Amino acid sequence: MIHRVVCSFILAVLAATVSVAAALSDYPANPGFEAGLEGWTVLAPEGAVAVEPAPGATGELALRLAEGWVISEPPTDELSGWLALTMRVRPPAERDASSRLLIGWGITADEAPEPLAAITAKACRGGWKRVRVELLVPPGGRPRVAVGVEGTQSWLIDDLALEPITIEPRSPGDVSLPQPLEPGWRPDGLLDAHERTLGDARELLVLVGGLEVAIPDAVTAPRGHR
Repeated sequence: MIHRVVCSFILAVLAATVSVAAALSDYPANPGFEAGLEGWTVLAPEGAVAVEPAPGATGELALRLAEGWVISEPPTDELSGWLALTMRVRPPAERDASSRLLIGWGITADEAPEPLAAITAKACRGGWKRVRVELLVPPGGRPRVAVGVEGTQSWLIDDLALEPITIEPRSPGDVSLPQPLEPGWRPDGLLDAHERTLGDARELLVLVGGLEVAIPDAVTAPRGHR
């Protein structure tokens, strides 16, 4: 289980933040690909990766990537905690584009990483967009930034940057607990769900972030057994 550990000493938090920020000053190297693919390892089919002039990019060049990964060199200093990775991206121009931008940590330069976040082309439609993903530094403290694309349609990628995330201490007074429900309480109606009948079966549907999730209309669970 991942935990966010909050230090209650302000001076210690400030010192740690300054130290991490210094370690991120040149990591990842060549973040805008103005030096081509210097500092990056390519794990992609031939022709799937190129650095080319891109109107609207921060500099003159941007990375074009399809169906593969580019993985940075590891940082010089050991990192820890949560980091925010930001980058500018331009999705495929096709209206029916189905490729996804993948983001993760690379442990080695010769093995495709497990993606920790995925962004659809539909979510970024309409030209250049800046995306931000919060990532927990894995054990070892020297991960490689990994950016990939799932699918053959190309994305343009530019201006990567990492910054530390400062987690503010919470005071016990900030926590509020809900009032307990009355004994025997039952909800009125179906709350956020709506009913669908399939033959003799009945299920409930709930919309979660644009996805339709099916749940059973009733759940039976034993309180205990001998």
